[in-house]
Amino acid sequence: MNKCYIFAYSKEKINIEIEEDSCCICADAGYLTAPRCDLAIGDFDSMDVNNLPENIERKILSTKKDETDTMAALQEAIKRGYKDITIVGGVSGDIAHTYANITLLKYANEHGANANIISETCEIYYIKNSMLELKNKVGRRISVFAYSEKAEGVNLKGFEYELENATLNNGNPIGVSNMVTADISIIALKNGEVIAILDNIC
Repeated sequence: MNKCYIFAYSKEKINIEIEEDSCCICADAGYLTAPRCDLAIGDFDSMDVNNLPENIERKILSTKKDETDTMAALQEAIKRGYKDITIVGGVSGDIAHTYANITLLKYANEHGANANIISETCEIYYIKNSMLELKNKVGRRISVFAYSEKAEGVNLKGFEYELENATLNNGNPIGVSNMVTADISIIALKNGEVIAILDNIC
């Protein structure tokens, strides 16, 4: 199964290369920033659904629903079998929606998929009992926070401040503002969950 991109509405200018064989799902007005659209889904309270070309598949949701449009898009991607999912946008001045989108990374993991977020200013990753390898990110600032109550056996390699078999707590932001120093850098943990936020601005 190929990669899936979910476009959430954003005022940012996000430069991202989309593979020809990937799937692009647009959450409501995310359509306005997507290079192409295979499926548009949402309640369309942010754009007029009639502005969509007739050949685009669409799912129109009620405005009175429990899920955000981006979550509905993620659920549809998982339902269609996608395991590698990138949410494009979704990080904005609205801190509530930004946090809601970060929680979707955990939702994806719990449903057998791997998801991350890419915006103009940052990339966001969720890691549970595993590792993340970053390549060619030297000079970029990164923050790693415990998402579970505790993240144990945390190892950071290839950063200005490295850790070995450390424990992070979600009430202590000790992992803020680190720096990538190696062409290949690794975040790994034995038990728990972390959120890693990689700045796109050096």
